[in-house]
Amino acid sequence: MPQQTALVNLELASVPSGYTTISFLSDFGVSDEFVGVVHSVLRSIAPEVEVIDITHGVPPHDVRAGSLALARSVEYLCPGIVVAVVDPGVGTDRRRIAVEVGEGESVLIGPCLLYTSPSPRDRTRS
Repeated sequence: MPQQTALVNLELASVPSGYTTISFLSDFGVSDEFVGVVHSVLRSIAPEVEVIDITHGVPPHDVRAGSLALARSVEYLCPGIVVAVVDPGVGTDRRRIAVEVGEGESVLIGPCLLYTSPSPRDRTRS
Protein backbone atom coordinates (compact mmCIF):
# COMPACT_ATOMS: atom_id res chain seq x y z
CA MET A 1 0.00 0.00 0.00
CA PRO A 2 1.50 3.37 -0.94
CA GLN A 3 0.79 5.07 2.39
CA GLN A 4 2.69 2.40 4.31
CA THR A 5 5.69 3.13 2.09
CA ALA A 6 5.40 6.82 3.03
CA LEU A 7 5.62 5.91 6.70
CA VAL A 8 8.76 3.89 6.15
CA ASN A 9 10.27 6.64 3.99
CA LEU A 10 10.16 9.12 6.87
CA GLU A 11 13.11 7.17 8.26
CA LEU A 12 12.64 8.29 11.84
CA ALA A 13 15.44 6.13 13.20
CA SER A 14 15.38 8.05 16.45
CA VAL A 15 13.90 11.17 17.91
CA PRO A 16 16.56 13.84 18.47
CA SER A 17 17.22 14.38 22.16
CA GLY A 18 15.49 17.25 23.85
CA TYR A 19 12.21 16.99 21.92
CA THR A 20 9.27 15.68 23.92
CA THR A 21 6.44 16.41 21.48
CA ILE A 22 5.69 15.27 17.95
CA SER A 23 2.82 17.08 16.23
CA PHE A 24 1.41 14.99 13.39
CA LEU A 25 -0.60 16.15 10.35
CA SER A 26 -1.57 13.93 7.42
CA ASP A 27 -4.07 13.11 4.72
CA PHE A 28 -4.39 9.54 6.04
CA GLY A 29 -7.93 9.95 7.40
CA VAL A 30 -9.05 8.04 10.48
CA SER A 31 -11.09 5.21 8.99
CA ASP A 32 -8.18 2.77 8.77
CA GLU A 33 -5.08 1.78 10.70
CA PHE A 34 -2.47 4.19 9.31
CA VAL A 35 -2.58 6.87 12.02
CA GLY A 36 -2.54 4.23 14.75
CA VAL A 37 0.41 2.48 13.14
CA VAL A 38 2.35 5.76 13.06
CA HIS A 39 1.57 6.33 16.75
CA SER A 40 2.72 2.81 17.57
CA VAL A 41 5.97 3.11 15.60
CA LEU A 42 6.73 6.45 17.24
CA ARG A 43 6.01 4.98 20.69
CA SER A 44 8.40 2.09 20.01
CA ILE A 45 11.13 4.52 18.91
CA ALA A 46 10.62 7.12 21.64
CA PRO A 47 8.26 6.03 24.44
CA GLU A 48 8.81 9.31 26.31
CA VAL A 49 7.51 11.46 23.44
CA GLU A 50 3.90 12.62 23.29
CA VAL A 51 2.24 12.58 19.85
CA ILE A 52 -0.32 15.29 19.20
CA ASP A 53 -2.63 14.87 16.21
CA ILE A 54 -3.09 18.19 14.41
CA THR A 55 -5.44 16.69 11.80
CA HIS A 56 -5.68 13.67 9.54
CA GLY A 57 -8.65 15.09 7.66
CA VAL A 58 -6.71 16.83 4.91
CA PRO A 59 -8.26 15.73 1.60
CA PRO A 60 -6.08 13.01 0.02
CA HIS A 61 -3.04 14.42 -1.79
CA ASP A 62 -4.27 18.03 -1.37
CA VAL A 63 -0.94 19.72 -0.72
CA ARG A 64 -2.49 23.19 -0.62
CA ALA A 65 -5.03 22.19 2.05
CA GLY A 66 -2.27 20.50 4.07
CA SER A 67 -0.06 23.58 3.81
CA LEU A 68 -2.93 25.81 4.92
CA ALA A 69 -3.78 23.56 7.88
CA LEU A 70 -0.15 23.62 8.93
CA ALA A 71 0.14 27.40 8.47
CA ARG A 72 -2.99 28.00 10.57
CA SER A 73 -1.83 25.77 13.41
CA VAL A 74 1.95 26.11 13.55
CA GLU A 75 2.07 29.17 15.81
CA TYR A 76 0.04 27.28 18.44
CA LEU A 77 2.03 24.03 18.42
CA CYS A 78 4.24 22.98 21.30
CA PRO A 79 7.96 23.12 20.58
CA GLY A 80 9.18 19.83 19.18
CA ILE A 81 8.98 17.88 15.97
CA VAL A 82 6.26 18.50 13.40
CA VAL A 83 5.66 15.60 11.00
CA ALA A 84 3.44 16.49 8.04
CA VAL A 85 2.60 13.89 5.40
CA VAL A 86 0.41 15.06 2.51
CA ASP A 87 2.00 13.99 -0.72
CA PRO A 88 0.55 13.07 -4.11
CA GLY A 89 3.83 11.28 -4.84
CA VAL A 90 3.63 8.87 -1.89
CA GLY A 91 5.98 5.95 -2.36
CA THR A 92 8.12 7.73 -4.94
CA ASP A 93 11.59 9.20 -4.69
CA ARG A 94 10.22 12.62 -3.72
CA ARG A 95 12.64 14.47 -1.49
CA ARG A 96 11.91 14.78 2.20
CA ILE A 97 13.15 17.66 4.28
CA ALA A 98 13.83 18.48 7.89
CA VAL A 99 13.95 22.17 8.72
CA GLU A 100 15.02 23.49 12.10
CA VAL A 101 13.06 26.59 13.14
CA GLY A 102 12.96 28.92 16.11
CA GLU A 103 16.67 28.56 16.84
CA GLY A 104 16.27 24.81 17.25
CA GLU A 105 13.01 24.96 19.16
CA SER A 106 11.26 22.81 16.53
CA VAL A 107 12.00 20.66 13.51
CA LEU A 108 9.57 20.37 10.58
CA ILE A 109 9.74 17.01 8.78
CA GLY A 110 7.89 15.94 5.65
CA PRO A 111 7.87 15.95 1.86
CA CYS A 112 9.51 19.11 0.54
CA LEU A 113 6.37 19.82 -1.49
CA LEU A 114 4.30 20.49 1.64
CA TYR A 115 6.68 22.94 3.25
CA THR A 116 7.68 24.75 0.09
CA SER A 117 4.24 25.26 -1.44
CA PRO A 118 3.48 28.96 -1.63
CA SER A 119 0.79 30.15 0.70
CA PRO A 120 -2.00 32.38 -0.59
CA ARG A 121 -0.20 35.35 1.00
CA ASP A 122 2.88 34.64 -1.12
CA ARG A 123 1.00 34.84 -4.40
CA THR A 124 0.37 38.10 -6.19
CA ARG A 125 -3.16 38.68 -7.37
CA SER A 126 -3.68 39.67 -10.97
